Amino acid sequence: MAENTNESQVLATEETAAYTSETNAGAGTSTIAPCYGTGRRKEAVARVRLVPGTGKWTINGRTLEEYFPAKLLQREVNSPIVLLKLEGKFDAIVLVDGGGTTGQAGAIRLGVARALNAVDRDANRAALKKAGFLTPRRSRRGAQEGRSAQGSPCTAVLEALIFGFAKAPFGFVRRGFFYTFFAWLLCTAYSSIRMLMDCAGTVHMFLADVSSAVF
Repeated sequence: MAENTNESQVLATEETAAYTSETNAGAGTSTIAPCYGTGRRKEAVARVRLVPGTGKWTINGRTLEEYFPAKLLQREVNSPIVLLKLEGKFDAIVLVDGGGTTGQAGAIRLGVARALNAVDRDANRAALKKAGFLTPRRSRRGAQEGRSAQGSPCTAVLEALIFGFAKAPFGFVRRGFFYTFFAWLLCTAYSSIRMLMDCAGTVHMFLADVSSAVF
């Protein structure tokens, strides 16, 4: 029984090692040479230059710890280098502008990933692509339009109806819908005006009756 247990543990270890090597194949074997990449995230734009070095970061003339005091953002910008096991092999020189700290960190990460992909595509691209580092993250639709991304349920239903009719294959369908909607608005306005006029007439008659009874 003990022998079977030991054998199963050995097999599990071998399978884990094989999976790890296949998942991150080529890590640590990248060409070490100067490279350049540009990343964008929200309103931030980062221009990243990697040169052979010891792992030093310079972001807008400041160190990584000074520019990003939060450890989470430090790990984010450095994650492509850590993924490829290239710590201490590149110095990063970054110029970043626009956006907030989170957007700038995302832009820098994308710029670093693109630079590493450019310096050795064969060794680095597969791991970077699988980790999603080469794909810019998109903002939510509502945030791009300058309003709440969730919106109200009524707004969502109204948009679905309007755009559904607007994308109809025939022009007369769209025109018919808008003409009907416009006619409904006119009828509603006319009914509202008539109701107000009737109320005004009733009030006028009441006041006349009151004045005649008093005087």
